[in-house]
Amino acid sequence: DIDTAVGKGINNCMQEYDHSGNNTVCTGEIDFMQTEFKCCGESNYTDWQNTPWFKKQNDTVKFPNSCCEHSHCNYTARGSINQTGVYMQGCHQKLKTEFMDHLGVIAGTAGAFAILQV
Repeated sequence: DIDTAVGKGINNCMQEYDHSGNNTVCTGEIDFMQTEFKCCGESNYTDWQNTPWFKKQNDTVKFPNSCCEHSHCNYTARGSINQTGVYMQGCHQKLKTEFMDHLGVIAGTAGAFAILQV
């Protein structure tokens, strides 16, 4: 189904994410999505721990800057993960919510085009 395909698509792109000069299409798409929808990872920010990108980072970097408010993660923050500025919600749920919020407009527009065709 579409919901599963979206989740797999996000995860697949996270596996191809790379900021070392081999800039993939997925890198741009993931950064845009996380910045625009204020989300991080597929389910949440911990998804990054299972990516090749994460394995290339030093011990302090946990997720890309696009996961954080103002595209800057405060890795020196003491205390809870919330203090890093990371977006807590995953992008899969955010995309699903956005789609459902706009479903009425999409259906209305499709209906209007159907009427115009008659």
